[in-house]
Amino acid sequence: ATSATSSPFSTTATSAGDSSRSTSPVDALGVNVLDSSGGLHLAWEDAPGAGDNALRHRYLVSPAADPSSGAITAFATTTTFSGQHLVMSGLDGADAFYAGFEQEDTAGVRDLFIRRRAAGSGANFDDVLRLTTTSDDTRLRGFGVTSAGRAMALGDEGAVPFVLFAVRETDGTLSGPFDVSRSSGTASVGLTLRVTPSGRAHAFWLSTFNGSMRDLLYTQI
Repeated sequence: ATSATSSPFSTTATSAGDSSRSTSPVDALGVNVLDSSGGLHLAWEDAPGAGDNALRHRYLVSPAADPSSGAITAFATTTTFSGQHLVMSGLDGADAFYAGFEQEDTAGVRDLFIRRRAAGSGANFDDVLRLTTTSDDTRLRGFGVTSAGRAMALGDEGAVPFVLFAVRETDGTLSGPFDVSRSSGTASVGLTLRVTPSGRAHAFWLSTFNGSMRDLLYTQI
C-alpha cells in the first residue's frame, strides 16, 4: 500500500509560495506539537550568533496550512539577554502552549525560563517566568506539561552537574528550583523527564562516582 504525501514547504516562510524563505537562518528546532484540533505549534531559534537572535513561535491551524497564515511571534529576544538557546515545548489539557528554554546573559551564563500561550490562533504569550538565577550554567534537559497546566522543567547546573527541577504552577508562580539529585560532588548526566497527565513527574539520570562508575538513578516528583 502507498500513502499520499504533500510536497515539503517552509514553515518559517514570511510569505506564501515555494520560493519564500525565513528572513534569517534557523539554528535549532524545538519539539513541535499538535493540539487536539490538529493545529501545529512550531518553535525555533533563528539568527544564531546575531544581534537579533531570538526564539520564535508560529501557530498553523493545520500542518497543511499556508505558512503565511500564521503570525510569527518572538517570545524570547536579546532585549535583556545576549542569546537564546535550546527550546522544548508542550500542551496542557486546554491546548495552551508552553515553551521551556535557555537564555544566556552577557557573561555567558545560561538560566532556564518558561512562557505560556493560550490556545488557538491570535493568542498572546503570558509574562516570562524565570526558573533559575545562578552564577553557573544551567542547561535544560527535560520538559513536560500536565493536563491541568503545570509546566515542569528538569535541568543540570554547574561544572560538576547536579539535577534541578522547577515548576510553573497553574497561576503562573514558581515552585523551586529544587536539587533532586542530592548527590553533591558527583556528576549527574543523561537526564530524562516524563510527566503523566495526572501530574506525576518521573526523572531519570546517570550519576558518576569516583570519576568513572555510574549508577542509573530515578525519582518521582
